[in-house]
Amino acid sequence: MHAYDPLDAPNPDEWLAVGKLERIDAIEAYHTQGAVELPDARTHAVFHAIIENQLALRLAPVCDALARLLRDGLDRPEAIHAIASVLAEHMFDLHRGRITDQPNKRYFKHCPMGFESERGA
Repeated sequence: MHAYDPLDAPNPDEWLAVGKLERIDAIEAYHTQGAVELPDARTHAVFHAIIENQLALRLAPVCDALARLLRDGLDRPEAIHAIASVLAEHMFDLHRGRITDQPNKRYFKHCPMGFESERGA
């Protein structure tokens, strides 16, 4: 696999052909080599990988959210972080039992809607 760079979207077929750990390692290496200070580089890389996977799988709500955020002026890494923050909040709510019915529907609903949480909306 070529080095990961969040500014350049990976080729979806090539991205998905690589093993999960290799994807995560490449993302973590990007951040480490760029001297990005993170509280937990591995967790950060996992969330990047999840969003890149969703984009490579062409999940419409995530692709639409990325396109909207890019149109709104975010660069690709910032947009990935914004989507990942929604995913992180969603996973926290799942863990806390705040979501009990159709969790994917709720997550995807938030992607194109501006990333407001139900608590904040």
